[in-house]
Amino acid sequence: MSRRAESRAGGSPPAFGVVALALVLALVVAGCGSPTLSGTERTLTYCAGPLASGTLDLFEPSPAPTGPAPVAVFLHGGAWMLGDAAIGPGTFIGDLESSLVASGWVFASVNYRLAPGSRWPAQIDDAKCAVRYLRANAAALHVDPTRVAAVGASAGGQLASLLGLTGPGAGFDVGPYQGVPSTVQAVVDEFGPADLNATSWSTTPVARQVTPEVFGVPAQPPSPVLAGASPVSYVAPGSAPFLVIQGAGDDVVVPSQSEELVQRLDAAGGRATLLLVANAGHGLVPTGGGPLTPSIPSLAKQAATFLTNQLGH
Repeated sequence: MSRRAESRAGGSPPAFGVVALALVLALVVAGCGSPTLSGTERTLTYCAGPLASGTLDLFEPSPAPTGPAPVAVFLHGGAWMLGDAAIGPGTFIGDLESSLVASGWVFASVNYRLAPGSRWPAQIDDAKCAVRYLRANAAALHVDPTRVAAVGASAGGQLASLLGLTGPGAGFDVGPYQGVPSTVQAVVDEFGPADLNATSWSTTPVARQVTPEVFGVPAQPPSPVLAGASPVSYVAPGSAPFLVIQGAGDDVVVPSQSEELVQRLDAAGGRATLLLVANAGHGLVPTGGGPLTPSIPSLAKQAATFLTNQLGH
């Protein structure tokens, strides 16, 4: 675990067994894409306050855009317990960042508080505060407050989905910049848990170990706490368009989780697309059955196309 991840957790690292499982959740397999990230990077503090001072890494086109640009907000994985905002070149997220920034987007990778030191809903509270910060400072950061997308992997996919589905009524908008919207206009969800009360999640070894540490309740549905953390609970007409990427062989967040989310979005009249990746496990790690199909570079290209089609260049 990185020093940044440990310090953000607000306490001692989790037990080794939980760490090992959480690291599985954090994996994003390297592709054959760009060896470097695009644009210029700076680290900013968002939503400083008595409870936490979060940071995000902001990647901007070089030279900086002269007008307001669309912005993608990335939430990392790690079972809500590990990880940080660092992006690896050549990964799916690295390729997506390079493509978007090269085409004039701003890309923000967010650090959020981690369990068990900071239990739920600290993680989504921080994600929403980061979006409000970007909108409140849109002019200085050269971003368009009407064109904000969320991208997330694994636990970050759950957070990104909630950014696309929940408004102030969900109770997650706490802290600075009250009155500034935190809902995003498009979502790319990579294999994020969507229904934490479903047996397809609650009976997995990962869920049984991390649920008490993160959410403070056992993985024993039905649970109102877990329902309140489940993206499927908030699907309604008018939801943001979704692109959901899911490994067909994922045994950590199984495909039925993503399928349920897309089905509910479709039933509500939303625009949702599911991309099942053949021969991919969790984190898009190859399962040994053959090449990933689509490949990592192809997936990043499809995600970039989806976002630019939704929010423009």
